[in-house]
Amino acid sequence: MGFFTFNFDKPGRGVDKDAPQKRGFFLFFDVLLRKFWRICSLSLGYTLLSVPAAIVYLFLNIFLQGAFSPIKDPAFITYMGIYIMLFLVCFLGSGPASAGQAYVLRNFSREDHAWVWDDFWSQTKENFGKGLAMFLLDIVIVTLLISSAVLYLNSGFLPLPPMISAVFGFLAIIALIIWFMMHFFFYPLLVTLDMKFGQLLKTSFQLTMAKLPQCILIFVLSIAVFAILMALYFVNIAFVLLFAALGFSLVSFVYIFFATSVMDGIINTDF
Repeated sequence: MGFFTFNFDKPGRGVDKDAPQKRGFFLFFDVLLRKFWRICSLSLGYTLLSVPAAIVYLFLNIFLQGAFSPIKDPAFITYMGIYIMLFLVCFLGSGPASAGQAYVLRNFSREDHAWVWDDFWSQTKENFGKGLAMFLLDIVIVTLLISSAVLYLNSGFLPLPPMISAVFGFLAIIALIIWFMMHFFFYPLLVTLDMKFGQLLKTSFQLTMAKLPQCILIFVLSIAVFAILMALYFVNIAFVLLFAALGFSLVSFVYIFFATSVMDGIINTDF
């Protein structure tokens, strides 16, 4: 495809032409069941390295809710901040650790071998700079888009006609959702192809737009998995530990499996 510029300095997978291969839905659950405990192990490592990012997300959300939410109860703001923090760590990632997680989950999706701990740590270190840059950019983008959406949707804050203000508010929400979906591809691309940071962002956006209906479906499915795990919190607060033992990598596996199939389809078809 003309608008994709790939650099193949990083090795790909070998393919056994004679091996029968499952596809799509069946392959997803087959890999998930066979790799379940390794995904749990990966989630623990990801949780450990994501603590600094989680703290930043938590305080960012407490600040934004304190500034814009009509509910000023500190307990409510903190309570919602924890939920939103978990959501952001799942869907935006936590920078370098997300690169390590994406590498292992990409290999699982391809049915390639991966050492959970060794590969996770090595890819986290190897992609530290770009991962950190993405994390910092996430903070800026999310803050600007959420603030813009709240300001525009509360038309009393701005000297604009209510209809115009609402349109800009919904555009900010759409831009935020697209930004979330770009993360489906960013980290898998980062650990697969040798690309500059700007190229990674550009290609992630292009893939998201090219596969927009599928991305929306995967986003909804990923949120459903997230919601099911979070719903267990209401059963017993101890279930929130599921995010340390399973939740982060399970949610990520849903969209990284999809992103890997899209990337491999383009590479195998066009190159």
